[in-house]
Amino acid sequence: TLPNPPPSGLLVQNGGVVRGTGFLITTHVPVDSTSGVQVGKDSAVYLTSGTIDYAGNGDAGLWVTQESALAVLNDVTITTGTHEGIYGIFLSNGIVSATGLSVTTVADRSLGVYAMGSYGGASSITNGTISTSGTGALGIVYTEGGSLTLNNVKVTTTGSLADGVGFVGQTALNGTNVVISTSGNFANGVFAQAGGSIALVSSSVITMGSNAHGVAVANSGTVSFANSTFNVTGALVAASGTGTNTVTFNTVATTNGSNVFTNAGSGTTNIYVNNSQFHGNIVSTGGRLNVILDPSSGTGTISGNVGLTNLTADDSYYFEGSSSFADVKNNGLIDLVTANISGSTVRLTLSESYTQGATGNLKLVVDNAAKATGTNLSTASAIITASSAALGGTLNVSGLSGTGGTVNLAATKASEVGGGAGDTYVLIATSASG
Repeated sequence: TLPNPPPSGLLVQNGGVVRGTGFLITTHVPVDSTSGVQVGKDSAVYLTSGTIDYAGNGDAGLWVTQESALAVLNDVTITTGTHEGIYGIFLSNGIVSATGLSVTTVADRSLGVYAMGSYGGASSITNGTISTSGTGALGIVYTEGGSLTLNNVKVTTTGSLADGVGFVGQTALNGTNVVISTSGNFANGVFAQAGGSIALVSSSVITMGSNAHGVAVANSGTVSFANSTFNVTGALVAASGTGTNTVTFNTVATTNGSNVFTNAGSGTTNIYVNNSQFHGNIVSTGGRLNVILDPSSGTGTISGNVGLTNLTADDSYYFEGSSSFADVKNNGLIDLVTANISGSTVRLTLSESYTQGATGNLKLVVDNAAKATGTNLSTASAIITASSAALGGTLNVSGLSGTGGTVNLAATKASEVGGGAGDTYVLIATSASG
């Protein structure tokens, strides 16, 4: 007869301390409320070179519960069984410090590491692997509070809806040399929302399933990557929700699906890109998406309420299809016609008050091959269109047909550029002289 509640493989509580080396803790109890190892309030375990094998119906392989609970692990392996919803490590206000950690879960909704609780402290994992294979079995998730530091850690998920790493609420992840790989559908690399933050350096994100984005942010999430790489099948960044999301890329190499940045929420998403290159469409179907380049380059199209700002002489964006966006600010290289100069299909539409009373500058460059053959834009190939109602400042355009000539299109009122309030104004190049 089992006691009530039934025991964990190792239960440490009421200020107790347990130290173990070369151990095997096997707990195969098919009832609820059990764990392989459970550490309670003001208690601690120090475990080295051993295995926690848990296949019960309870909570986790390792459960560190309540404030001031501590688990220090060195070269420890944790595995959980086939019962749904069993975590590898469950932190509810406790702390884990692990080196040489291996966590494996195989069931649906069985997260590798799950932390919750407003009293969560600063945990760390060095030289570790976190692997899950079930549907909805995310790799690492933090909610409510606490922070985690990762160094030389690989997180792998293979199930659908199994994001690699997620931080929600007042939680934070910092990491170096972290590899995050997902292969299921709708399995994002990382996500941050509701104030959660993620900052990774010298790391990589790989997604292989459909609709699996590299970075997902929502409701004021913050994500930053430096000296890192992305190889993702979905968008590089998918933003949603309210508030202000912030994503920063500093020296990042990317391979992604057709969209590079998307925003589907009602809030604002600011994406800062420095010394990085990207390829794909920038799409905002709700709220506001701002892309700040310094100095970087990219290719694709832009549509929706998008601001492309902080263009300098070192920045460039190459349009491969008809595009529209709100703001254009500062100086940079905007190539509208690399794809098909004579097909009149590549156009830039200024859809809103694009400069908001300020001055924007574009330098346009046509395709070199087209220049060599003497092909020029005709009156049927309008390259810039703007409704007079949309003009809120000054847009300076130079370099038409590569001549360096300057055209100024400026208005604060419709009457200043002529025509009626609903007219469309078209800037065209009709000859090599621009």
